[in-house]
Amino acid sequence: MHHWFLIFQVRVFSALIKDIEEVPEATNWGTKMTLGTLLAEFSNSPAGGGWIHGVAFSPNGSKVAWVSHDSSITVADPKGASKLLTEHLPFRCIQWIGPTSLVAAVSVEKVC
Repeated sequence: MHHWFLIFQVRVFSALIKDIEEVPEATNWGTKMTLGTLLAEFSNSPAGGGWIHGVAFSPNGSKVAWVSHDSSITVADPKGASKLLTEHLPFRCIQWIGPTSLVAAVSVEKVC
């Protein structure tokens, strides 16, 4: 008998390319910014979650938000994540519209 476990995670990696971009100052995501460095990892599965349909960084880059197949919206920073469960259809995309405001859409068409 085989048991299958699906683990749904959001991982934040550095995309800095030293030869092209200036090395930024330390951020809340860390100080080591070489290409491919894992800066943070968040599990989307302990309280449900499932497939992650859309991800967006806040305008200043200090937070990341994502929408999941269980109709949840999650906002995270390196210290942790907060999840809001809704009764709507699964959200397909998410977009920051200000430093503290988000819009999530349930359309099957790409709107973000």
